[in-house]
Amino acid sequence: MKLLVTRHGETPWNRENWVLGRTDIPLNETGRAQALTLRERLEGRHIDAVYVSPLSRTMETASIALEGRDLALVPEPRIIEMNFGDYEKAGRRDPEYNAVKRCYFRRLPGGGESVMDLAARIYPYIRELARKHRGETVLLVTHGGIARVIRSYFTGMDNEEFSSFFLENCGLLEYDVPEED
Repeated sequence: MKLLVTRHGETPWNRENWVLGRTDIPLNETGRAQALTLRERLEGRHIDAVYVSPLSRTMETASIALEGRDLALVPEPRIIEMNFGDYEKAGRRDPEYNAVKRCYFRRLPGGGESVMDLAARIYPYIRELARKHRGETVLLVTHGGIARVIRSYFTGMDNEEFSSFFLENCGLLEYDVPEED
């Protein structure tokens, strides 16, 4: 299976450099333009299935990028962004946030998730997709934190590489997923 992974277009909170997890924020004009550019990058590429985080910014990105294609946009809650708990809308440069986000095993205060929680839902999901879509190309329209965990599935990353990995809005990653029995 070929796995394509993209992050949604820019939102007002992305522009302000605030932590954005599960708050449902729509795209801004820049985000819509990025989705149009993504459409151009995907032009001519065959895609068999599309799974989208259920938040409006990912749904809108997918709708713009895949306009004119006969593809169902399947909402998939397992690829929703991390729950940042009390750090939702914190500044991304906030020293406290930057310290706590590197505690990969600790759930964030205020009902948040840990990075291990993300891996626990993403890694099995990738294997499930590989079994379900043998020989096909699948597009995931998701979020930066999810893209980081997906990257860690395919690439050995140390803590610094993991914490510094960044997929720009409407960036596109491609992975060959080995088929499983």
